[in-house]
Formats: sequence, C-alpha cells, structure tokens
Amino acid sequence: MTLKDRLQRSLRIYKGHFTLTLPYGTKEIEASYLGYTSQRIKLTATNDYYIALQPSTELLDEVVVTGYQTISKERATGAFSKVDAKKLETQRLSDMGSMLEGRVAGYSDGKIRGVTSMNGLTTPLYVIDGFPVEKTTNDGYGNWIESVPDLNMEDIESITVLKDAAATSIYGARAANGVVVITTKRAKKDELNVSFSATLTVQPYDTYADKYLAGSSTMVELEREWARQNPHLSGDNVQSYAQTVLDNMSYSSLGIRNILNYYAGHISRDQMESNLTNLASQGYRYYRDIEKYGKRNPFSQQYNLNIGKGTEKNTFNASVSYRNNQAGG
Repeated sequence: MTLKDRLQRSLRIYKGHFTLTLPYGTKEIEASYLGYTSQRIKLTATNDYYIALQPSTELLDEVVVTGYQTISKERATGAFSKVDAKKLETQRLSDMGSMLEGRVAGYSDGKIRGVTSMNGLTTPLYVIDGFPVEKTTNDGYGNWIESVPDLNMEDIESITVLKDAAATSIYGARAANGVVVITTKRAKKDELNVSFSATLTVQPYDTYADKYLAGSSTMVELEREWARQNPHLSGDNVQSYAQTVLDNMSYSSLGIRNILNYYAGHISRDQMESNLTNLASQGYRYYRDIEKYGKRNPFSQQYNLNIGKGTEKNTFNASVSYRNNQAGG
C-alpha cells in the first residue's frame, strides 16, 4: 500500500480487512499486488472503502519460450527478456540487431553479456522454432566470424532472450553467451491466412548548418580579423603583397579576395565594405542551396506478403518481402 509514491508501513490486515493510519491531508492511496493491476483510490469523508484488485491479464497471459517448452512467465526461472510482434507492428526493421537494440536490457553490438572471451565466440546462440541455427563465415584471413542468421523480420512472432546460467542447463556450453529464442508465425488450423502490409518511410534531409556551422556573417567577421592581424597588410609593400596573393589564388574566399582587391588598389574602401556587407547577409544560403538543388529526402519502401494454411497434420507458411531504399542524393 502506498500513498503519494511513499510506502505506508502502519498497516494491519485481518482476513482481508485492513486498518490504515494516514498522515493528515492524504488525498489518495494506491493498492497493488503481484499479478494484479494497481488501483488508485480517492479519499473522501468516509472511513470505509471496498477495494477489489483485478488480475493483470497482460502478466498472466505472457508466456516464455525456451526452445524446448513454452511456460507461463511466473513459472519461468532465470533472467529473460521478451519482445512480441505487437510491439514492432508500427516499425519496419530490416535486421535482428535493430530489433533487439534498446528493447532487451544488456543487448549491445550483437552481444548479450559483453565480451566474454578473447579468442572464442562472444555472440549468443540463436534458436529458431526449436532448432539451433548458426551462421559462421570466414573473412579470408583465417578468422571465423559468427553473425546473425538470415531471417525475414516479418516472419517473427516473438523473441525471448535467455541471459543467465539457466540457459546453459538447456543448451550447454554454447549458451554461455546467452540464447536468442525466435518463434516464427504459424498458420491457424483449417484456415487460409493472408496478410499484406506496406510501409513508406521518408526522412527529411537537413544539413543542420544553423546548429553546427558558422554563418556568412561570422565568416566575414573572421576574415576582417584576419586582415587586421595580418602584418603584411601594413607598411610600404601592402599593394605588391596583396596583388601577389591574388595572382597565386592563395585564398578562394570571396571575403578575403575583396579585402585583398582593396589593398591592391582595384576597388575603393566603400566598395569593399559594400561587398562584405552583402556577403555577410547571405546567412546559410550556400548550404540551403545544396539542400534545395543538390540533395533529396531519403525514403524507403517495404512491402510484405504472407500466406499460410494449417491442417491437422501440417502447416504451410510462405512470405515475401520487397525493400527499396533510396538514399539522399
């Protein structure tokens, strides 16, 4: 029993009835119990309340698939995490890593327990519909690389990640790095199941120039500072120095070239100031023009078709996915 997120300890219970001593001014209490949905009760002038907690169907109906058996969550021992297909319906993920990253505590960079060996395998064991599956490739230099098995993400019904030593009692030493148990979708008995989904994802292109890059006014001010700090732009040889730098194309910046043209005697100070003011007013035009004329918004298309049918003796399931990713040009 809690009140305002604080545990209330002065509680006496007898055959389902309880007496609770509350601080003055308490307006709400919360009753909770393992396996039941918590309930908040607003306090009024009365002193008697009837509280009935409802079983949490989300907790009671959740099952854990270990590969050899399917058991309820409360009967499962050991540390595990589960990802259901319902949680992924709003997202179209192309690989197993992006599906588990951020959803399974401890999963990072394809590993569940971090680096567990210097020379041996550190990747988890993948079990698909009860069968251990491994994808081992050679990099051409004599090194064997263990990677995630190829699997259509749209075929996945649920993923259970077994993390602790309990997994080794089922799969042996290979489960020392954890086990990823994958259950695929299956057709229902005596039914023809057909499903189709289409996804279009557009990611607006942005240079983020106004957040990370200097604007034209800042650059012009830096160029003015460069002229003020340049010792060659003072003295008797200013004109020859400025002309030499212009002829050698040492600087491509329009601001510096305008400054050098002034010191070389090609333009007046008023004209230089006018040109620099015009350049400073451009803002982020260069990057905006690139964004407008040279780039496009990256987008991706994905289409998924799944057909399945089940009978008393067997089930049939086939799926096809098409992806078309257009990167920003």
